[in-house]
Amino acid sequence: MSVNISATNAQSVWANGPTGGDDNKVDRSALDAFETAFNSACGAVARRAFGQALVLLKRARELGLLLEDLSEEERKVEVAPVLAQEAYVLAKMGRLEEALERSKELDVPRFAFAQRSRSKLGG
Repeated sequence: MSVNISATNAQSVWANGPTGGDDNKVDRSALDAFETAFNSACGAVARRAFGQALVLLKRARELGLLLEDLSEEERKVEVAPVLAQEAYVLAKMGRLEEALERSKELDVPRFAFAQRSRSKLGG
């Protein structure tokens, strides 16, 4: 349930902009699971809180690479959108060399597959 709530909150910020208040707060439980860390990071990107987003993306990447119920290849597919977001955030922060390095880690065909898979699943 918290995964869906955090995804909805992130999407709302993207669509409507930040609402003020405690939008910058991240529930510590968001750091416990890949999906909630990534969704929280997306919300931070939408709020242009790039420093916070980078911390959350790093955590999401770490958790994604540890997903036990997936094969190594499936873990890499899951982490591909995180790498893309990290490259974007680093570029927005003016850290272009790091953004370039991160984008080199991104396997473009794998990322395209992940995007196609998500769109077919309605996600």
